[in-house]
Amino acid sequence: MSKPNTRTPISNLASVCEALPAWFTDHSAALVKELGEGYEGGRGEQLGAELTAAQEHVVGEERDDTRVTLAQRDLVAQTQTFISGLVSSTRLAFRGDPNLHSIVRDMTTSAPSRIRSLKAAQKALQRATQGIEAHRAGLDATVPRSARKLEQATALLGQFGDHSKLSAREAIETNRAYRTRQDLADRALDYIQVAHLAAEALELEHPELLEELRVIYNTHNPKPVSPSSADDLLDGEAPDLNNDGETPDGE
Repeated sequence: MSKPNTRTPISNLASVCEALPAWFTDHSAALVKELGEGYEGGRGEQLGAELTAAQEHVVGEERDDTRVTLAQRDLVAQTQTFISGLVSSTRLAFRGDPNLHSIVRDMTTSAPSRIRSLKAAQKALQRATQGIEAHRAGLDATVPRSARKLEQATALLGQFGDHSKLSAREAIETNRAYRTRQDLADRALDYIQVAHLAAEALELEHPELLEELRVIYNTHNPKPVSPSSADDLLDGEAPDLNNDGETPDGE
């Protein structure tokens, strides 16, 4: 028997809920002995539909989160590329200058590969902007560089505000979706538990209630087949049996 629990997939949980109203209707005369006249056994169909919709909403929010995360990674990658290019441009502009190392340090304090978060990228761009402003004359000594670099840095910095707001909004929406799904899952499990307890309470008088519940569980929440069992089925080989119809090792 695969009675749903907190680890049951949402789709299976919803399916069990949607199958239970018919069971409640078929056995209403018996169930009234434990649940009384007012219990709404037919609400499982709506509960299952709401749970399915909540799961779809969570999946959509997770998809949006992935898009936001990928966009943030792209911005970090662009910042890494910009800092790398700025360092190379600075080395060209100040080639042979005895203070080259110090000037490069004014542009950045870490290797581009160490910039791995939005916060680190933003700080790197802010420092780079300050460094460019401080060394404009040297950067532009042979060819104009500073204006182009400042424009690139400013364009990148301008994206951080939007990303921060979007990330915060998506986090709120995703958490709300998770909470809604969890609330519905808890209600679904409680609904199923009431049915199960009532069936157990009435098993002596009406054993068919629990038997039919088991059929519903096995139909709508089947136990997953283990890889080894699946391989045996695919191979099409039946186990060897002894005269008692058992496997030699007693299985």
